[in-house]
Formats: sequence, structure tokens, C-alpha cells
Amino acid sequence: MNSYENYIVDLKKFDSKRLSGVSGVLRLKNDEEFLESCINSCIHCLDELVVVYEETSEKSLQILRKLQKQHPKKIRSYHYEPKLYAGELSESEYKSVTKEPKDSVHFLANYCNFAFSKIKYRYALKIDADQIYLETKLKEICNAYRTEAKFRMFSLFDLLGFLIVAFFILTTQKLRWRIPFFLSEGVFNHYFSFLLLLIQWKKIPVSLSGINLVIDKNNILIPLGRCNSDGINILPPFNGVGDTSIFQLTSHTYFVPWEPINNSRKARKKHLIIERLENVRNLLPVGVCWAHFNAIRKNVRKQQEWNIQNYPNYFWLLDCKQFSKRKLFSFEKNWNPYERLCFRLLPSSINHEILIWLKGFKLNDGYVTRSDSSE
Repeated sequence: MNSYENYIVDLKKFDSKRLSGVSGVLRLKNDEEFLESCINSCIHCLDELVVVYEETSEKSLQILRKLQKQHPKKIRSYHYEPKLYAGELSESEYKSVTKEPKDSVHFLANYCNFAFSKIKYRYALKIDADQIYLETKLKEICNAYRTEAKFRMFSLFDLLGFLIVAFFILTTQKLRWRIPFFLSEGVFNHYFSFLLLLIQWKKIPVSLSGINLVIDKNNILIPLGRCNSDGINILPPFNGVGDTSIFQLTSHTYFVPWEPINNSRKARKKHLIIERLENVRNLLPVGVCWAHFNAIRKNVRKQQEWNIQNYPNYFWLLDCKQFSKRKLFSFEKNWNPYERLCFRLLPSSINHEILIWLKGFKLNDGYVTRSDSSE
């Protein structure tokens, strides 16, 4: 057995008995510009946070160590030593890694399985460092998973809202119908109330989503999507539709290597290998739960500034008073068909409170921070 034997995951151990609660799992590679704000936004909602890092900057590790001292009972970290072949690969890397077995320690999937093998609680949530959570909403969802209460009475309006959204999801995502209307905020609120009840009662898995943001000279911008041949791809407004979930960890829920062919073509990436969670399907969405800052990473920030300067019509200034869900969908021609179907649901989960929260982000010396904002 090679020196990496401690990183080989026995999936059968995923069936081990765990405490009732929610574990967050954060994979870390650099990301110091978001890391502290990310952890501070979710740590009070979770029962624990497991951080696994590979090659990462010393600054990121300093931030992690500081936060561990602040939350010694909640944050645990592990170093993943095997070299990972993940994301966009060179021709030689691709040829090398495709000869590896699917459970190779060099795949991102095994890295994820290793991280999840360290959790102590029954339900798990994969967190990315460039996600900063809406704490009130995440706490409400996690509390529903922690609650051992039995089924209780519910509002008929909540049930009706749930049935309307369920029908919407069925027709748009399963049957691929083009529904020419948008769900209202009120309908989504009733749906969400009933969904929380289902989580308490049946502990069903759910999917979480975020809204992509760009900070430019302390202006908060929403990218509207565009495949840009000159700069970098301009992201659509939302992310995390169906690929970020809270689920119960078992030997049937694990990660496998995945080549997202369609996404690779759209992003003009020839060899892209990431991970996919198996056997967690038919997820009901809880709506927007975080702000996503992938677009302002250090390695893409200058290119993003070029995009804003040269394609200003593909970025929308976030204005709480003028924010319009219908106006947002006037840009859906920039999105692929799957995005159009999913994103007709997500705007209904954005209320005035969330808009005010989104306006509170700033860039301070390259770090994403929050401040109180009102409008």
C-alpha cells in the first residue's frame, strides 16, 4: 500500500451512526479573499464545520487557524496530501488521470468523499469558500433538520403554495415545458413554510442556491450571462441549482468523477473533470441562500473588470428600489435552456430583506466584507 492509504475512503463507513445535526464541509484552496466572511456567515447555523485543504496559501491557513481558535468546538481541519487532478487539465494530465481507477485519491471525488468521511452529524452540506450565506435562512433550514418533532398541523395556504411550486417544478424541469409566468414571492413563502415542515417530518434532501455578485468600485452588480469570446464568460444571475444540497450521508450517497461535457464546451475548457454526488435526486429547492463571489477571484478579477468596461449592458446595478424580477428575465436569452427553466423559480425567493442584505457587501483591500446597508 502506498503512502496515501490514509486517504482511501471506505464508503461502508458512511453508514456509521451519527448525531442528529448538520455538518458543513468546506474544501479550501487559497480563497483568502472570501474565507473569513464565508465561515462567519455559516458557523453559527451548523453543528460543526469540517475544513479540508490541499495546496493552499499561507494566508488562508492563517485565517483558518484564527477562526479555529475562535470556534474550537466547531471547526476541525484536515490536510489532503495527494496531488489532485481537478478542474481544467492539460492533455498530459488528462491522459494520466483517466488511467486511474474511479476511486483514485487523485480525483476530486475522492477528496470530497474523504472530507465527508470526517463528519460527526447525520446531515451534510458542501460549502464553497466563495459562498457567503444569509445566516437567518440557513439557520432556519438547519434547525428543521435538527428538530425531532413529529408531523404537526399546517396552513392550507402553505399546502396550496407547495402544490403550486411542485407543479411548476414538474412542468419546467421534468417535462421541459416553457411556462410563460413567474411565481410570486407570496406563493414561494407559503411553499417554503410547508417545505420546512416536510424537512422536520421526513428529513428530505433539499437544494440550495445563490445569487452571483460582482463588486466593482464598491458597486454591487448582478451578472446577466454571456458567452464572451474576448474576456471570460459572464456568469448568469444565479448559481447552485441542484448541485448544492443538504442530505443524509450514507454508503449510497457519495461522489464520483464527472466530466461535464456541456459546461466544458460553454466555458471553452477542453478537459474538465470535477465531481458529482450520486443518488441524491428529486431535490426540492429552498431558494437563494447565499451570495456567490466566484466572479471576483483574484485570478479572474482583472478579466472581469475588462468585461464590465466592455460589456456594461450585461451587468445590472443592484438597486433595492428598482429591482424587478420580470426585468431580470428579459436577459434570459443569455442563459442556456436548463438555466432558464430553473431560474424562473429562484427570483420568487428574493424579498426586500435579502436585497438589503446583498447591498451590504464591500471589497476592503481585496477582501469581501459586510457592512450594514439600508436604502
